[in-house]
Amino acid sequence: GFYKKTNERDATGRPVILTLDLDTLEYRAASKVKLASLEAVKQVDDLNERMKMLYGFQDKGGELVRKSAQSLFAYVSNRIPEIADDLYKIDDALKAGFAWEQGPFEQSDVLGVEKLYNDAVASGCKVAPWVKEMLDAGHKTFYKSANGQRLYYDLVSKSYKVIPGTESLIILDNFRDNSVVWKNSGTSLFDIGDGVLNLEFHTKMNSIGGEVLEGINKAIDIAENEGWKGLVIGNNGQHFSAGA
Repeated sequence: GFYKKTNERDATGRPVILTLDLDTLEYRAASKVKLASLEAVKQVDDLNERMKMLYGFQDKGGELVRKSAQSLFAYVSNRIPEIADDLYKIDDALKAGFAWEQGPFEQSDVLGVEKLYNDAVASGCKVAPWVKEMLDAGHKTFYKSANGQRLYYDLVSKSYKVIPGTESLIILDNFRDNSVVWKNSGTSLFDIGDGVLNLEFHTKMNSIGGEVLEGINKAIDIAENEGWKGLVIGNNGQHFSAGA
């Protein structure tokens, strides 16, 4: 293995774990690595921003992320239609099976499909031909939102289709571009259709502070005074709320 657990204990009482030296193929004590890229993104909560920052960093951390992203991008592009007919199925499988927050095609959209394609080809990765055909046709993302629904790029029709089974799902990410009724630094109020509003928290871990309380009160006022039928408090984040 790359690591070897020993029966020894360090000064804190934890088991000593050795690492494989790739030059000598002998196990040695692990040395801590300090990377500027990791230090820089520690303070960034948003996953998309972290990914973009890491990809652009010019240190070994950034290099690892770039090589990994480019190789993964090329690999999954060639798995269609070998193991799945549709790209969203690969993303769903990795998220459900391995607890990824984003699938590889979703990651590619975050980093920029065209840039990632050009970088991957330049580094010698063999990307499937359908990706270039998609880009040449003016389709720059694997997913997009329209009318509150999430669409994926369909290779057969060469167009975007609604992900089957999600037609009636309300995903707030699909409403961000043009359905915001009101917002402050900690909340956003969306029109989610049928005369209903949704208040989302977007503080750290969706914790409830003054800005969230202001948002709740404002959302109630708008719902009651402007003729809305209902108000939902709901989030798409990892945590509904860490508390007050």
